[in-house]
Amino acid sequence: ARQPRGAGAPCRGSIVRTAPSPPSPVVRGLPPILRACLTALADWPLNAHCRCQWTWREHYGDRSASPAASLWRSWRTVTSSRTLLCLGLINALYETALYVFVFMWTPSLELRAPRAIPHGLVFSSFMVCKMAGAQLFYVLADILTPIGCLGMVFAGSAVCMAVPIFSRSYEALLVAFALFEGLLGIYWPAIALLRVGEIADAERASTMAVFRVLLNGLVIAVLLAAGAMPEHLVYATAAAALLVCFGATRVLAKEARPTSKELSPIVAKTGLGNSGARDTLPMRRASSGEGLPADDATSRRKVGS
Repeated sequence: ARQPRGAGAPCRGSIVRTAPSPPSPVVRGLPPILRACLTALADWPLNAHCRCQWTWREHYGDRSASPAASLWRSWRTVTSSRTLLCLGLINALYETALYVFVFMWTPSLELRAPRAIPHGLVFSSFMVCKMAGAQLFYVLADILTPIGCLGMVFAGSAVCMAVPIFSRSYEALLVAFALFEGLLGIYWPAIALLRVGEIADAERASTMAVFRVLLNGLVIAVLLAAGAMPEHLVYATAAAALLVCFGATRVLAKEARPTSKELSPIVAKTGLGNSGARDTLPMRRASSGEGLPADDATSRRKVGS
């Protein structure tokens, strides 16, 4: 039945004011000082956005060339460079193994768990492990080059992907997946430093688009076949891809031999590692100033002299 319109009933088109929703029980259980800190931290993303808009310069690359011309030029550059071919192969195969993990970790854990698993808690634990791995890269940058970090990541990730093949233990699989996420946290800054050193700014977007062609094809093929393959074959495929990535890092280590005068402006500005570690970063283009802003290139020439 239609409710009669009285004094308390809102008219059509009027704005109804509602009371603000109460805080969640988790927030209500926190001490007042911690709640005040969380409220203050809520403004930080807005402040960071404003600072980025006002202080960061946009890299547009080569705006005079058409997208088709940029893609064709990047394709010729990638196919003529063994280093870029290895980077593209690493990008495609590692992220294919990552997609296998993303789609398989839930059914694999559920198959081995004695009871219902807390998916939110497990996923949060994975994110903490990835954050810890990213912070660990700051320590490893003082000891290893980015290529050395990637070799460690791929070897360790292959072992983690092999655990579901040989073990039916829920605890062992959970630890292996957590370690895989930690190694993933090391992978992102290491591969980013290699890309900065090998791919010029003007060709970075189109080169990454070329890399993603193989990645998308592999991901579609693996995910279509995963439904018809047994679990151990899916993880064996991911482990094999990671071993190929490890072999590609050995090729990169031979192709990009560091010199004592190579100083990465990216690492110097962000404070990654000490000067001894920065000198070993294999960034040949960064040492010559190619692909860097004018002020960075000028400072590089001064350092080299």
